[in-house]
Amino acid sequence: MDDPQFTWGDTVWVTVDAPVELRPGEFGDVVAITSVDSPALSALYGVPVGGLVYMVEFGNGEALEIPSPWVVADPVERS
Repeated sequence: MDDPQFTWGDTVWVTVDAPVELRPGEFGDVVAITSVDSPALSALYGVPVGGLVYMVEFGNGEALEIPSPWVVADPVERS
């Protein structure tokens, strides 16, 4: 399993190449972390078993589950 790069309360950015429904280019706060520990979760999130999904809450209160490849600490990282 991957070690989380972020923890609860960290401010993160969604990469600009993320799918539009994940709000690319926007920032929010980590409010939960899901470890992808089964094939069912892997299929649901499109993340390999052992990967991570962050729940990110945005300024308007909306929260989305975002696979770790699309979550970065720096807004210019991967942009």
